[in-house]
Formats: sequence, C-alpha cells, structure tokens
Amino acid sequence: MARGPKKHLKRLAAPKHWMLDKLGGVFAVRPRSGPHKLRECLPLNLFLRNRLKYALNYSEVKKIMRQRVVKVDGKIRTDHKFPAGFMDVISIERTNETFRLLYDVKGRYTVHRITAAEGQFKLCKVKALHVAKKNIPYITTNDGRTIRYPDPHIKVNDTVVIDLTSNKITDFVKFEAGNLAMVTGGRNVGRVGVIGHREKLPGAFDIIHIKDAAGHSFATRLGMRNKLWKALNGLICVYKPVDMSITSLKRQIVKRICADANEVVGMGRLPVTKIPVVEPHESTGALLVVGEQEIQDYTLHPLVSGETFRPEDIRLEEVQYMESTSSGVCVLALNEDCEKIPEVQSRSWVNNYRLEGVFGRETNKHAIKGRVTLKVDYDHVTRHRLEKLIARVQSEYRKIAFQAAEVDLQSEAAFELARKGLPRAQLAGAQIVYMCTVKHFNLPFFAVQVQCVGETDAFLRCFIHELGVSLGTTASCVRLQRSSFGPFHSNHALLEKQISLQNVIRNIELCRRIMSNQPEDQSVVSEGNTPYEEERNVIDGLDLQVDQEYDAMKPVWPRHYT
Repeated sequence: MARGPKKHLKRLAAPKHWMLDKLGGVFAVRPRSGPHKLRECLPLNLFLRNRLKYALNYSEVKKIMRQRVVKVDGKIRTDHKFPAGFMDVISIERTNETFRLLYDVKGRYTVHRITAAEGQFKLCKVKALHVAKKNIPYITTNDGRTIRYPDPHIKVNDTVVIDLTSNKITDFVKFEAGNLAMVTGGRNVGRVGVIGHREKLPGAFDIIHIKDAAGHSFATRLGMRNKLWKALNGLICVYKPVDMSITSLKRQIVKRICADANEVVGMGRLPVTKIPVVEPHESTGALLVVGEQEIQDYTLHPLVSGETFRPEDIRLEEVQYMESTSSGVCVLALNEDCEKIPEVQSRSWVNNYRLEGVFGRETNKHAIKGRVTLKVDYDHVTRHRLEKLIARVQSEYRKIAFQAAEVDLQSEAAFELARKGLPRAQLAGAQIVYMCTVKHFNLPFFAVQVQCVGETDAFLRCFIHELGVSLGTTASCVRLQRSSFGPFHSNHALLEKQISLQNVIRNIELCRRIMSNQPEDQSVVSEGNTPYEEERNVIDGLDLQVDQEYDAMKPVWPRHYT
C-alpha cells in the first residue's frame, strides 16, 4: 500500500459541483492543502480551464500560472492546484477581470464578475474566537485567516469585511434577525434571504428561519456547535479484529456514535403554527375566518428533516491502513483531527508486531489467506540459524537507520545519537526494523516479534517470506497482529463490544493525554516503554544527573584500552 498523503484524485470521486464529465479521463486535479477543504473548493486549474475556457488542457493552465498574472485575494498564485473557495476574489491582470466565487442554488460555484473597486474587499465568516498566550484575543475565519485584536463586539458566526490590501477588518455584520444571509451548506445551499428568528434546541442544532425575496420561508440548521460535536474531535484507539476491513470498522463506529448521540439528544420540542379556521356564512355561503387553530409544525420532525447526528456528518479516517486479514491496535482520527494525520505520521512512531509464519509454504502474493503456490523442504532450518539471520538483518537495518536520519556514521553527531539509542527516521516513509526476536519455534511454525517504523502489512508479509528464502526454503505469514502503535498499546484500545458514545469520548481524552505526554524532541528511539514523565520521576528519585542517564554504548563490563 502507498504511504503518506494521497496525491491523486479519481474523476468519479471528485465533488459533483466541479461538473467534470465522466469521459474526460480517469483522474482529476487534486487541490493542495490550503484555506478551503477539498470538497468545498474549486482549484484554479478548473477555474481557468473549465469555467473561463482560457486553456484547453493541463499544460496550458500551468503556463498561464507561471506568468504570475493570477491573483487570489490580492496575492499572486503560481500553483494551479491552489484551492479557491467561497467569497474568494480572483483577478487576472492581462484581461483586467475580477471575479468572486459564489454559490448558485444548486451548490455549484458560479463565476460572478465584479469591478476592481469591489475586488478590494471580501466577506469572511467568524468560525471561532480564541485567546492566545499573554491574553491576546484572535479570531479564525472560514478561509483560514487568523486576525489578532478584533473588535470586542465581534462574535462567532458574525461576518467581517476584510480589506485585501491591508488584511485588516474594516467593518462587521452581526448574525441577527433582519440581516441578509446566504446558505453555504446543506440542501438549501446558495439560497439568499433575510434571517428570521433563531430557534435554539437544547442539545441539538440551532434552527435558523430565512425568508427569500420571493416570500418563501425555509429553515436551515446553524452548524455543529453543541458540546457533543466539540467533544467528538480527536484520536481514537480501537482494536481491529481479524477478517474485518478497516472500512467496516469505521462504518460500525460511526453508526454507534450516531445512534447513541441521537438517543442522548432526543427529539426537540416541535414548534407550533397557527392556521386559520374557515367556515361558510349561514346565508351567503361566503368563506369567513372565524378563528385560529394551533397545530404542531412537523417540518422539523426527525422523520422529515433527519436525525441530528447523521453518518455523513462524521468524518473518520485511519492514521495507518490495515488489511482485513491483520488485527491489533488501530488509531483513527475523528472529525477535525483528520487534518492532523500527516503531522502524526511525520512523528515516525515505532510499532510493535507479532508475526507468525510457516516454513516450507509460499502463497500467492504472500497473502495470509492466499492460494498455496509452492511447497519445499524445511528440515534443515534450526532456531540457531534463524536467530543468526535475524542478527545480520538487524545490523543492516542499524546502518539504514543512520542513513535515514541523515547523519554521517563517522561524525560526532552519529556517536551522540548512538549512545542514546537508535536514531529515529527523519525521512517520511522510511521502512526500518529496529528489533526482531524469535518468540516461538516449532517446525514448521515460528513466531517473531518485530519493532519497526514506516511499515505496511505487505512489507511485513514479504519480510517473513524473505526470512524463509534466506534460510534456503520459503515461508508465508499466517498471522499479523499489531500490539502497539507508537505510544498507544493494547490496554488503551477499545474492543468491538465496548464501542459506544461514552467510551469513545473517554478514549479521546485518554489519547489526548497520551499525546500531551510525548516529548517534543524524538530524535532517538527509546528502549523503554514507560512514558517520558515517569522516566524522569524515576531518574530524579535516584539522584541521577542528566549525563548519568542510560548510555547504550556503555557495556556492563569495564572498558580497558591499550
């Protein structure tokens, strides 16, 4: 399997509002990481090629971008994959044109031409209000801006007017009844109307009632702002059983979260509407309004508008992929923490596996449950020969570890790293085996414990096969179990029967504490499994100095140099 973030995007999996035809090729332009999400943006490549028709193909767009004539929000952009989004101002100097990206009533980006004076500002929605160190207040907007010292009257969901020349707030509009608003998500995306009353439902979404220019009223929910949604952000450690794909596991977790959350929230009180009571006149027969009758408005009933928590609203992604035939500790990112997966992968954590294999048998593509393609003799294999081979493999990987850490073996830095332990891989995706020990040997069956980094399930299956080939026979993996994923061990993982909303939130808090206890500098791989703070307490309790800590280069016997 591939490692790292994805760099491609299938055309069929692209957002529908891009309006890409199915027969135009296999792949589509994947936007870069930027101020807008992948499903909510429009790459500049599609804007120039598909919307403005200024280019015919991919290469022509790149040539246009290299001329530095395209600006987004007043900044020159040369990357044709840059994600432009809602309310962004795109200007082209050669043609003296300025555009603003807006939604139409079908949720597609429309090219709205504006004047140069109107292109000097943009509107941004306030997503959050925070206080940084030294009590510095700042706000974050929908396009990823961080603005310090805002007006104290600016609150969450308000709209600010930003001058693109100075990048400062010139004005703001409160999110209150009577103001004009555009819906940016859901079924009513792109509709514009005047905000009516705001209905607050305890434990659920706030319902905003809007009336458009034609006099039609509709309701939309404000957003995911309650405490449950805020709590459902973080890392989850679960135990993946055998013969269950990672997709099925994620679907099961999301289904249980939604079911439990909807049970906790319950159904809010339905609003009451008044309808006139009409009766015919006794003599003339004309219809007359004789009173009003109050009935419940079922437009907000869960059977009509849907449940508060729905599976499509929850985002759950795995930090490292696992095949269906493997089992063990699996770490998943929930909702907003999915954006932090590359940061977690860059830490190059050491993972612990137990691999069980069989000598004398080879399967198709070295799969665990694959078809047997070859059988050979294995009587000459002994435990001593296997341990000697593993020792040679470990020594080779030690050299690779220093190369991946970008350290010269003959330098002083390499010696300082070696006395602390093995260097941690600084190159993302480097596959290094730090330790391998034989745990069980009974021909033809054997089991090894492997500590490695940057691995995949296919790499570990091939590792078992290469051990057999190097011993003059062949081997295949019959079981692959991950006992730890970096600082997350099996005692931190939730079992399948333990997955519930309450346990998931508790596990998120546990994982957050584990992440906060990790040291900032992890240049070496520590041999112990205890947390860093616990190690410091033990060392300080024994009155040891920093330079008297564990030295991996110091043997138990005294050194005598001649």
